Amino acid sequence: MVVGAANALNMYLERDSDALMARTKNRPLPAGRLQPVVALWLAWGLSVVALPLLAFVNMPTALLAAWAFALYAGFYTPFKRVTHHALLIGAVPGALPPLIGWTAVTGEIGLGGLLLFGVLFFWQVPHFLAIATLFADDYANAGLKVMPKTEPPRVVRVHALVHGVLLLVVSLGLVGSLGPRGGLGLGYGLSALLLGGAFLAVIAGDPGEEAEVTRRRRWARRVFFFSLIYLTALFAVIGVTGMLVTT
Repeated sequence: MVVGAANALNMYLERDSDALMARTKNRPLPAGRLQPVVALWLAWGLSVVALPLLAFVNMPTALLAAWAFALYAGFYTPFKRVTHHALLIGAVPGALPPLIGWTAVTGEIGLGGLLLFGVLFFWQVPHFLAIATLFADDYANAGLKVMPKTEPPRVVRVHALVHGVLLLVVSLGLVGSLGPRGGLGLGYGLSALLLGGAFLAVIAGDPGEEAEVTRRRRWARRVFFFSLIYLTALFAVIGVTGMLVTT
């Protein structure tokens, strides 16, 4: 419900810019299928119900959820018009759900929860840079700042690669740190290493700065689709190995 509230408020605040982008112009608000006031009341209604419910679980869970809501709607959304670094602000609430789940179970912010947060945080950077490369003109037309429009292609790829390396390092941290019985073990570690290595190979596998637009788009499509495969596979392995080490 908190995620839904943040998304609804984001779409309320960005309904005018959404109307200027091909990928978002058919959303309910810019297309006129829904009145803006309905989305606004939905956003506040969901948050007013959800946050007290999470407080009944424990306060760390409720506070993290409130922080995620405030960061996404109050900082990430307006800063997208100011700097491409807004991506890093938006990656924080985007990565908080597994940490919120961790605190709901344990009542505290532990190393395992922080590592899961780190996996999603670092994963989002190459994932979104691929999207921003594909729709760079769309974002520019709407007045939103994205790195593929403000920096040369080589810089975009370097940022994606650096965060891909950090993603691999953080994911390997779960080998020895997840839950009261220790980590996920070497079987998970090998899987994480193979998946992370493959993701890095996809990110790095494109020519330099002077590549043609079509080649940059080909790179972006590869990174985008493999990022989906990577995250799905990694969390499937986490789920399976997590059940094995706790039974």
